[in-house]
Amino acid sequence: MRDLLTSVAVLILCALSAAGCASGPDRSAPPNPADPWAKSNRAVYNFNSDLDRAVIKDISDGYTRHVTQSVRTGIGNFFDNLSYLNVILNDHLQGHFAQGWRNTERMAINTTIGIVGVFDPASGYGRPRQKNDFGITLGRWGASSGPYLVLPLLGPSTVRDVPGIIVSRITNPMFWLDPPLEVSIPMDVTSFVDQRASLQTQMDLRDRAAIDPYTFTRDVYLRRRSSQIGKSSHMSDEDIYGEPAPTTAPVSPTTMPAATR
Repeated sequence: MRDLLTSVAVLILCALSAAGCASGPDRSAPPNPADPWAKSNRAVYNFNSDLDRAVIKDISDGYTRHVTQSVRTGIGNFFDNLSYLNVILNDHLQGHFAQGWRNTERMAINTTIGIVGVFDPASGYGRPRQKNDFGITLGRWGASSGPYLVLPLLGPSTVRDVPGIIVSRITNPMFWLDPPLEVSIPMDVTSFVDQRASLQTQMDLRDRAAIDPYTFTRDVYLRRRSSQIGKSSHMSDEDIYGEPAPTTAPVSPTTMPAATR
């Protein structure tokens, strides 16, 4: 997992370097003050989209076809539970101690009764899934979002959200357990594919609705992050997506697979 964290950091540095070196404005759309690096961001976005069309979507479609819904739900629950220390940490960093305790109870219930998070009995006990991350924490501490940034493989972000990628990694128990590569690589691939599959409906909607998918994705992402920081950080999936929770856990906005946002 530490090797993977290093790779994530390298990808982020590459994207920041490319954005910093980009010359001239993007002339394919009116300038957006939130997106001064539009030229390099579009290049990374196109790379992510091409990779998705060439490889990732076929794998995701195969996963959806050959893995039953109940199994996919269990897989999504499992990875969501692994990520929950990140939610709890940011609850406390924002001073929401009661909510942090309730989310601790949720993780404890699902890890034990829910068999390492495969099942979600905690929702039935009044501990529904919540969303929180370090980007929201920084925003609530007063940090500005900084420029919009598209990361290789990881997709849309902002300069403020970049540290959250690292925080989400180091709060994942698997980072500290440091399993061998023959365990960690299949887990990471499965998590990535499951996340990609869970977002297919949203991606189809984007592709049907958007004249320019890049600007559509950027504007939706920035509005969503602004809403998350402006509202209570303890939002349900319905608050975030305008619909009930997906059948598999939705991915954190800072770690969504390439070309899906």
